[in-house]
Amino acid sequence: MKIKFCSLKTYSNREELYKDFGFSKQRIKKYLNAKQRQYCVREKDELEADINLMNHLRISPEYTGNECIVLEENENFLILHKAQKIHSHPLSYNESNNVLSFLRKNHYKVLNVNNHKYDRGLLYRLDFETSGLLIICKDNYLYEDLRSHYNKVAKVKEYLALVNGHVTDQSIYDYLDTSKKVVTIKDEGQEGNIDIKNLKFFEDLNISLIKVRLHEGLRHQIRVLLQTIKFPILGDIDYRGQEASRLFLHCYKIGIDGYGTYESKELSCFSEKLNLSIEELIKLTDSYSFS
Repeated sequence: MKIKFCSLKTYSNREELYKDFGFSKQRIKKYLNAKQRQYCVREKDELEADINLMNHLRISPEYTGNECIVLEENENFLILHKAQKIHSHPLSYNESNNVLSFLRKNHYKVLNVNNHKYDRGLLYRLDFETSGLLIICKDNYLYEDLRSHYNKVAKVKEYLALVNGHVTDQSIYDYLDTSKKVVTIKDEGQEGNIDIKNLKFFEDLNISLIKVRLHEGLRHQIRVLLQTIKFPILGDIDYRGQEASRLFLHCYKIGIDGYGTYESKELSCFSEKLNLSIEELIKLTDSYSFS
């Protein structure tokens, strides 16, 4: 998308014009090729520019994704339920299918934290296909402190998932190569660890509802490690899971040392799939806590 504007001065080239706007050379090169950067600009010339160049690091106020739900807000955090099939944050201004664009309308002040990066105050991210709990920090100093020590201060990181078959309780670890779109297992790389507990096997559906304790937080960590034991997540086509209406992975509980534990009990999709009421599902989910 392009936007039009009028130059108030004469410049020897467009690069000088955009530098006058305060744009970095790297940012200008991202949106203009060498020839475009050298065009002369005269006073009162009408110009066109990419909206992502002009609104770099700003969050679009339009939102086009599935419904998110703000669960709680306190002096430190805004806690929400991220719907499945939306991004945690944008990578450019014109991306509107993301959590931060959802917040832009009624909770815009939380976007002032870490405003030199597109992920703002998010303490962690969830995959596009994953639903569940997201925590956004409301203070710059606290954000920097928690992000720099996140794996130490996040004492609880629990997810729910549905997998085909009757999986047993176990711990899984391996070395992950996260350099490509689909994560793979290698002889060396970043070590990933998860613990899994089978909460219930639904024999008529041949599906296990499992609780997963995440240790690190690497990209696709739960998804690829469950694939290694031949119990990929239902709906996770990238990791050999059976086709389904969605990827059945949900961030259920996060506990931050000194700041409390938060939960997303928005589980209607799981409830419908397993033919359980929400109350029954939550009771089952809370029946086991990792030691």
